[in-house]
Amino acid sequence: MRHLDQIIWLLRHPGFRAQPLLTCSRVLAWQYQKYMKDSVTLQLDDITIHARTSDGIARLVSYFGSKADEMFIFMQLFLKPGDRFIDIGANIGTHSIMGAQLVGPGGMVESIEADPDTYRFLNGNIQRNNISNITVHNRCVSNVSGISMFNINKNSARNSLSVKGEKTIELQLIRVDEICDAGEIALLKIDVEGADYLVLQGADGLFQNDPPKAVIIERSEDTLKIESYLESHDYCLMDFDSQSNKLVPMHDKTENIYAIHRTALDRIRRMVQVTH
Repeated sequence: MRHLDQIIWLLRHPGFRAQPLLTCSRVLAWQYQKYMKDSVTLQLDDITIHARTSDGIARLVSYFGSKADEMFIFMQLFLKPGDRFIDIGANIGTHSIMGAQLVGPGGMVESIEADPDTYRFLNGNIQRNNISNITVHNRCVSNVSGISMFNINKNSARNSLSVKGEKTIELQLIRVDEICDAGEIALLKIDVEGADYLVLQGADGLFQNDPPKAVIIERSEDTLKIESYLESHDYCLMDFDSQSNKLVPMHDKTENIYAIHRTALDRIRRMVQVTH
């Protein structure tokens, strides 16, 4: 069923609809590389990424480049020089490195990745691209401090604190409030495969004192709790349409919640068209 879901997702992707023949050729080329190699080096615009062929984000970048993820487009519209971007669940660094380029030398990115092996790829990619404005943390973020088992999968995008994996390792847990210093945050991205609400619960101090202007968070089984938490902290919840560059109402197929703090609505209106 997972393979069927991937095919359906591919056929619906805007990049496939725009260039179906080119995408099909890239899919075939990727399958060949995956068969022949354990790791590859890819270009994401002017960013060089080294990845395992089992990494889901590597597959998407090989298919679609900078259009692999709608978040890339939103980040390019939203982040500006001098901003601060926190990336929880940074994986191999695609979003962190793009964010670092967008916020420039006067800005800062805090990149947090739990899995030690994936963290090594993250760190290597930061160095490979000569990025100096990223602070990297090899930490597992949750709602409490302590020790927990962490689930590891061949596809690192599916590594999770809460969803069963192919194997487990023991990791030290830390809360957002313990790892992130006070101060204004433009964008907080949370992508931790089902443990997203736990991350929010460990960020109460942040949301009370320095609420991020925008939060991108994956929908999960705890979506209703996530929505309630964000709305209680004065966020407007929307989806992002990468075809029109508009924030639009959420619907059943929304994958990520784009939460915009009410104090940042003017910034959004200037940079992204908002439909009501």
